[in-house]
Amino acid sequence: MKTRKIGNLEVSPIGMGCMGFSHGYGSVPDESYAIEAIRKAYGLGCTFFDTAEVYGKEMFYTGHNEQLLGKAVEPFRDKVILATKFHLGAEEAEGAADLYNPIRRHLDAS
Repeated sequence: MKTRKIGNLEVSPIGMGCMGFSHGYGSVPDESYAIEAIRKAYGLGCTFFDTAEVYGKEMFYTGHNEQLLGKAVEPFRDKVILATKFHLGAEEAEGAADLYNPIRRHLDAS
């Protein structure tokens, strides 16, 4: 598969969104299926994977999808780019003069 640049990162032009392995599109597949699918995508040339801390929060726990993706890419982690997102709750941002600490907590948890 060809690659393209995002800033100084080089990634496959087709990325894999992993939300559906933790929630969002009906029933969630077994963990073994999700890991196999992620590894197969990598085997086909995909080097860009997307996740978020909230994917799976309702059905499992915060960080479920990030952990699942981490487990799947463990054998080739240094060869892929992972994109993740976080959500600042109103209680974290309300009245905060500085968002550094709340953001840092989310990044450390990821």
